[in-house]
Amino acid sequence: MTAHPSEDRLLDIAAGLVAKGAAADDLAHLYACPDCEQRFRSICRDLERSRLARPAPRRKAWIAAGLAAAAAIVAAILVPLARTPAVPDPATYWLPVDSETIELRTGRTDVERSAFAEAAGAYRDHDAARVVRLLSGKDIPESHDPLRLLYASALLKTGDARGSLRELAALKVETLPQPYRDRALWIKLGALRVLSRDDEARAIAREMSERPGEFEDGARRLSAR
Repeated sequence: MTAHPSEDRLLDIAAGLVAKGAAADDLAHLYACPDCEQRFRSICRDLERSRLARPAPRRKAWIAAGLAAAAAIVAAILVPLARTPAVPDPATYWLPVDSETIELRTGRTDVERSAFAEAAGAYRDHDAARVVRLLSGKDIPESHDPLRLLYASALLKTGDARGSLRELAALKVETLPQPYRDRALWIKLGALRVLSRDDEARAIAREMSERPGEFEDGARRLSAR
């Protein structure tokens, strides 16, 4: 059995200091070991908090965050999300969902796993109302943050902007690794616009327009309105 990776090893992987090939065994272990997967998630969040506390040059910070996100996505056994082109309006945006079935582990009941997987499939089919029905009232753990992001998006699409903001607040958006953080901010921007909180929405659009990413062009257009 592969030994549990040390904290230093996980930190190096999260920071993008280990080549993908060299980290293959560690990532395979994270897939099979819920405890180590959770340790890795916590390290990724801590790194993101540190990055926010000590701002680095924009380009360098973006590259580091991208490398950390790549490792986190490989290790996350839930809803892998793929990059998509920038979009001009939050109302037209659907989070991309990988075609693979979500594997939901770590203490979830069979009923919960089934509902979570069904909700991800419903979102993939653009059935926001069904996603809301399946996830309403469910306890979505931190280990399934991408699923909560789908829920926030579905709530916005069914007209519940306040509910969407509530779910995003539970996500602690500022600590999410990329690309999850920008996707969460984009949904938040849309909810704020629905609620006519235009100054807050424009502030987010300006922030996102000033750094490279999938929403850079769309945010620039929105911030100019």
